[in-house]
Amino acid sequence: MTAILVAPLGFTVVSGDAAANRPVSNLSKNPPGLVWRVDGETASMVVQVDAPFDTVALIGSNLRSFDTVRVRVAATAAATVSAPSFDSSAVPAWSGTKVDGAGAKTIIRAPSAMVSRFVRIDIGAPGHLDGYIEAQRLVIGKAVAHDAIDRDAETTWVDSSPSYTGPNWSAFDVYPTVQQTKAAMSWVSSDAYHAEWAPFLSRVGITTPILFAPFLEDVTRHQTTVVFGHVQQSIPVRHPAWNTHNLELTVRALAP
Repeated sequence: MTAILVAPLGFTVVSGDAAANRPVSNLSKNPPGLVWRVDGETASMVVQVDAPFDTVALIGSNLRSFDTVRVRVAATAAATVSAPSFDSSAVPAWSGTKVDGAGAKTIIRAPSAMVSRFVRIDIGAPGHLDGYIEAQRLVIGKAVAHDAIDRDAETTWVDSSPSYTGPNWSAFDVYPTVQQTKAAMSWVSSDAYHAEWAPFLSRVGITTPILFAPFLEDVTRHQTTVVFGHVQQSIPVRHPAWNTHNLELTVRALAP
């Protein structure tokens, strides 16, 4: 099972449907409360990115599994409709089982890196009971991929709710529980490390949130395995033998 990590590229909003106080530009911001929203059952947007990419992901949406997302890429905004270089077609927003109360995650991958800079996203949610479409973050970037994570990966459900206790009583300020994934990746080649991993790790540190999909092909489990959040500590990279690098990272989601 392939594992991918994606650092979000910056993007500029060209056009898009949005409520006045929930603009498309909120999708470039990391605080989960700064959402994009549009009233109704359909929505579209066009953004311009500043570097090649192969992954488009919509994080923390209220989309249902039978709602649809379509991604088109082209050299100009107009060409995303008339002559796209990539067209995902309208695909289900997600599949499998999602944790109650958690936002949905939609990941769309291109077969190779896209050099065209304009990305159009169309969403359909007919009959949605919320009466609106909403999402927390749009992640567009070029994935760093590895064949598989090592055995003994860990998933932790982190509850940071402050507690107050006294004789025979306890109380909490309740905060959402978020997912945390710890995984190791071994046998990273020297070529891959120097060309992809070192620049990636240098860029993200612990301050830039990343999209981490430990089992990319298992789309029915993306809702309970994919996380978008910060690396929790600096990542040591070991070099135990020629042409071999090993690393371990822990990623904690920003929101459920």
